[in-house]
Amino acid sequence: MILSLVLFLTDTSAYLGCFHDMCKISCDTQVRVLDYAWTETHDMTIERCINYCLDLNTSTTSIQYAGLEAADECYCGKAGADYDQLGQRPDSNCERPCPGDSTQTCGGEFAIAIIDCKYFELSSKHNLSGMMHN
Repeated sequence: MILSLVLFLTDTSAYLGCFHDMCKISCDTQVRVLDYAWTETHDMTIERCINYCLDLNTSTTSIQYAGLEAADECYCGKAGADYDQLGQRPDSNCERPCPGDSTQTCGGEFAIAIIDCKYFELSSKHNLSGMMHN
């Protein structure tokens, strides 16, 4: 059974939901709901994405959101990002297994699982392993 983001993040309420991303048909321009930075890796995990986004924080940049999409993509958004601008999707749309840990899920096709990073800012090197549920 795949461990969903909801179960992974149950203790913190950091999981905000699964949302549409990349308006392509009905929009005049392409829209990414988290557009500050992104990375793609063949060993993506929830922890890797959150760490990537939190490492972008500086005295002038406040990253608040991490989003996992299409299994191997991670997107980051600043505080105040309009992550729900294209609407919410059922959590079942964000259930692709993470390639770095197949017990976790990492979004779906144009479906981004959004995490509020403020719950992890004070942790030591953002170590989330204690939050794993078996």
